[in-house]
Formats: sequence, structure tokens, C-alpha cells
Amino acid sequence: MISIRDIKKNIKGGYISLYNNQIYSIENHNKEKNKNLYMISFSDSDKTTYTKIGIAKDVGSRFSQLQQKIEYEINLYYKRYIPNTYIIEQAIQSNLNKYNVKSYTFGKVNKSKIELPNYTEWFSIDTKTKEKIKNFADNINVICDEVIEQDAKQKEISYNYKESKYSYILDRGSKRFYKLNYSQSKVIHNLKSKTNIHQELDFLNNMMRKFSSNKYITESQVSYLKYIYNKYTL
Repeated sequence: MISIRDIKKNIKGGYISLYNNQIYSIENHNKEKNKNLYMISFSDSDKTTYTKIGIAKDVGSRFSQLQQKIEYEINLYYKRYIPNTYIIEQAIQSNLNKYNVKSYTFGKVNKSKIELPNYTEWFSIDTKTKEKIKNFADNINVICDEVIEQDAKQKEISYNYKESKYSYILDRGSKRFYKLNYSQSKVIHNLKSKTNIHQELDFLNNMMRKFSSNKYITESQVSYLKYIYNKYTL
């Protein structure tokens, strides 16, 4: 049985932080390492299901490549863009190592074994396990720049005086965005002198750029900012 707790333990390095059992994956400047996590599945003539867990910039192109190499129809079960994808992928694959399969069965009468392309990434797992992986990936907090139109209509802007530590709070549907104020920028500047962790420094510098350019930050960014603040001040 797959263990989400063990997957989280295997997540190391990069721009990823684990706080209060929540994973924060921070957008970084090395875009080559930011891809889509995907799961592709198919069943052979023995009714055995095979699932590939991999990463790709263009999942559609990767899907076509795999279909050309596999004798059965394949299906895209899941995909999601996540920064630092390779770290997430390695943690999941490491936890599923004992379920790894290298070949599948082709034919109903004269059966033969065919090697799977990139066989280290294929696993014999059931739907319940795939759903656990999907839910795990869906719950990763992706911290990245959100594109917010600066000319938002006045009626879309909600200023909450109880949360006046932010200069503005913008509600859009189910999402909320915040603008930092001057006092907060001073706190962020002080936090930069207290950490030597590269991803935290990058994040704090990004928050300073957001303040300087009067741009909104996301709820995920607010949560990660609180995490860094509590880590070095409490």
C-alpha cells in the first residue's frame, strides 16, 4: 500500500518546503525543471493494468510517443503543472518501487512479453492507489506569480478593515489576492537577513518585487510568508 507520509519524507531539495504537513512548491527561475506531472494507464490482454508516472513539458506529445510504442490503447489518467516536478516525481516513484513492472503481455493465444518504454516509470497499481497519488498532487500548494488585471472594476475590489494589515484585498470568485503594505515590506526585508536558505531568499525577494510594483500576491504566497515569519520570529 502506498504511503503519502513516506512520499513526503522522500521530497528533498529544490524549491520545496514542508510545513504543517503541507507541501509548498515554489516557482523558480529554472523553467527546465518545471513540468507537468502525469499518469498514463492501459490494460493488456491479461487484464493487467499498467500506469506510467512521469513528467513532461508537453504531455500531448509524450502521450503520442508512448502510444506509438504500445500495442494497446493508452489513456491519460491525470496531469498537473507543478514547479520542481522532478522532485515530486522521484518521491512518488521511489515509494512505488516494489510495484515496478518492466514488460506487458501482448496477444491472447500466442502471448509474448513486450518491454515497456522507460520501464522504470511503469507500475502495477490499482485505481485506489492512483487516486491517492492524484489527491496528493492536487493538494500541493503551488506558489507562483498570478496574472491579475490591474484595471479591475471597483466593484470587484473588497477592502476588509479587519484585515487592514494588507493595503488591499481582492476577491475574485473563490480566490483572494492581497497587496502588501509598507510595514510588511520592512518585515520581509528583515527576514532576508535571518535565512540562508536559497528558496526562502528567492521567495522573499519576489515578495519585495511584488510590493515595489504594487502587485497582488496569492493566498498560497501569504501562507508561505507566514510560515517563514513564524519560523524566524516565534
